[in-house]
Amino acid sequence: MAVSGEPGGGVTWLELLPAGHPPTWVGVHGALEGTGLRGRGALGIALAVLVFLGAAAWLSRIIVKPLLDLQASVKTFAETGERPAAPPVRGPIEVRQLTQQFDDFAAQRVQQDDARQMMLAGISHDLRSPLGRIRMAAELLPDAPGVAARRESIVRNAQVADQLVGSFLSLVRSATEPLEERVDLAALVRDLLGHGDHGDVTLELQAAGPVWLEPASGVLLQRALINLLDNARHHGRPPVVVRLQTDDSHATLTVRDHGPGIAPEQRETLLRPFYRGASDRGVPGTGLGLPVVERCVRRHGGEMQLLDAAPGLAVRLRFPLAGRPPSV
Repeated sequence: MAVSGEPGGGVTWLELLPAGHPPTWVGVHGALEGTGLRGRGALGIALAVLVFLGAAAWLSRIIVKPLLDLQASVKTFAETGERPAAPPVRGPIEVRQLTQQFDDFAAQRVQQDDARQMMLAGISHDLRSPLGRIRMAAELLPDAPGVAARRESIVRNAQVADQLVGSFLSLVRSATEPLEERVDLAALVRDLLGHGDHGDVTLELQAAGPVWLEPASGVLLQRALINLLDNARHHGRPPVVVRLQTDDSHATLTVRDHGPGIAPEQRETLLRPFYRGASDRGVPGTGLGLPVVERCVRRHGGEMQLLDAAPGLAVRLRFPLAGRPPSV
């Protein structure tokens, strides 16, 4: 088919293909469109495609933007364990219902966690008084034959129970301690390793100047480093190396020992509270050291990794840096 002529007086040509005969063209005169028909048709199709794409983009924004907001809230809740700000309820009814259900779930989960932590903190705190009395009574036992060994056993078990209670309290505080400070991580590490029984630790401070974290808690950060040092001593071998590095946006704190390390398949389970590997049986501990550290790091917006150090294990903590301190 073809069109020729001027608009209003064009000729429409049809190609006929009779069987056994050569093709024949037949022209029909009439008030048909002229040669501009194809151009106008292509323009109409292009406009229709543009309208369709615009409508699709508009609908996509209506649906995708609320889903992205919900995804950000879920990620925040998964990383910190704290209830995020309620995402705006908008979009299609299915997305609105999903958003509302997540917000209700997060509120319920936080309420349950708070109740459990309060109960654990209360029980742990109340246990310390009778443990102290048991230990004091044992130390007051007379030095009669056969009593000294029993006294030492009672005192030792009371100390172990007190350490367990202290670990419970550390686990609770790692989730409830407020982050209200601006902490210089470099100064905190220097002060901690410069005081107390840390002479077997080598410090490699590769950060120039202060290393500011904000919002932060000096108590939690100090507890995390102490836990890592205790783990390195109890489950690894010397020397223990603490390294602090910085780049443009993050601070990296690494604690490395030279012991047997941890098998890759056990690393994920060691972050669960109270879990202890088979090789740790008979070694003093509660299985709460690494979980406390991991919670502390997540609350500061960072991440924790357990890495092979060949030989030994390296625990790497990575924190986002705060901006420059305000000028005085």
